[in-house]
Amino acid sequence: MTRLWAMVLGTVAVSALASLRAIVLYLPPPLRVPGTAGMIAAGVLGCILLLRGRLRPRWVLIAASVLMVIVAGAIYPSADARSQMGLGSDQDDALRDMASGIMAGRYPFATPTYLDNPPSPGPVWVLLHVPFVAAGAYILAPVVALALGGWTLARTAGGIAAAGAGVILGTSLVFWEAVAIGSDQVAVGCASAILLLLAVETRATSTAIGVTALAVAVGTARAVFPFVPAAIGLIARGHRLGSVATLSGAALAVIIHLALFQWGPGGYGPMHVFGEAAIMLPGWQASAGAAATLATLAVVMAIRPRRIASQMAGLGVVLAVPLILMMVVRSAEDFSDIASWGANYVVPAVVVLAAATGLAVAEVARNSLGKVV
Repeated sequence: MTRLWAMVLGTVAVSALASLRAIVLYLPPPLRVPGTAGMIAAGVLGCILLLRGRLRPRWVLIAASVLMVIVAGAIYPSADARSQMGLGSDQDDALRDMASGIMAGRYPFATPTYLDNPPSPGPVWVLLHVPFVAAGAYILAPVVALALGGWTLARTAGGIAAAGAGVILGTSLVFWEAVAIGSDQVAVGCASAILLLLAVETRATSTAIGVTALAVAVGTARAVFPFVPAAIGLIARGHRLGSVATLSGAALAVIIHLALFQWGPGGYGPMHVFGEAAIMLPGWQASAGAAATLATLAVVMAIRPRRIASQMAGLGVVLAVPLILMMVVRSAEDFSDIASWGANYVVPAVVVLAAATGLAVAEVARNSLGKVV
């Protein structure tokens, strides 16, 4: 039980820290501290009520579904309309434009967005979004990713696991902001959690092929993201076939990025993230961030977590460390420039940690109630 509450508190703390940019942006000064405290308290209280049976998993999942429909159907169109004024986030526009370029038979990885930013997503990740863009329903991509993530959690550990993750995400302001602006970071987090769940369950070669394909997709979401399936493969190394599949996917993603960087006509925009990182974390800061990330991964590997909840938590911590360090450094350098904090990049870690919390809640519920929930 102590381990569970440490995980819950750690997860809501990361979520609150990642939400600071949104809190500063959207809340007046008198409400910022109470708002942050309320967000943390709501996440913890929700987990307590789940474990005590006062909050049924079905209610949580229904409420989360209704909120997703409201945000995706009502708030996202308004946020997306800001692009017509040269404002807002261009993450969704980049994916839509790149998917449209692929459907038109064009090379889409060198065309800047309306904010004149190079495109960030890589090829396989873009291909996953083509059906949604073709249907004129891009915003359904993160909705489907969340639904698949919840279904995979429920299949692995029961509905209470999906509900536990839903409580954490439902009380996370940075998560809802990411959904509202159509950020694909939500889908990246869901795909990463699903990838780990599948990797530890892989027993057949046919399943391993699917795991490798998903690992390639996650690894091409950004030029730096091959690290994600590589970390999953190392964390899940006790499950040999799944580990090999994810590590193979990470290697293939690296090859794809390098091939397009070398031979792509007009260049390969996704590589700009390395230059952006060098600007945001110049000199020793970038080296310190990389060292901290590798050290965190080494610690998680040394612990050799065997329970799926602990493995998922380890992945979440590995993803969170470099991104939170970047947030802290950027906000310390210029607190007023909230757009430069990079808080939205912490969203995948928040999603993965929410999945870990849901799995831990399910474990405690099974042990305490003596039944499958």
